[in-house]
Amino acid sequence: MKKNFILILLSVFVLFFSFNVFAQKIVLKTSLQNSIPKYFEVEEGGKKVFTGICIDIMKAIEEIDSTIEFSYEKSFIPFARIARDLEMGDIDVFFGMVWNEER
Repeated sequence: MKKNFILILLSVFVLFFSFNVFAQKIVLKTSLQNSIPKYFEVEEGGKKVFTGICIDIMKAIEEIDSTIEFSYEKSFIPFARIARDLEMGDIDVFFGMVWNEER
């Protein structure tokens, strides 16, 4: 009986510990490009707010998987810098890049 109790207690501890390890957020850095309808800026309540299809996609991903979070500067970045930042690993992901032979 005591052996079973210890085994159950150990199993619960391992399960609890594994959930804590896997529940940590993954923060993915990205950038915003001034290109309607992908990204654009509006004013709401006197505050600058970024919106667009790509912002909606990021929000939907965050809602589906609460361990994923997107982080970005609150300003637009020129596309050449975004491409360089992706290559250098300064940002993790960019939404809305058009496919071509070079990429």
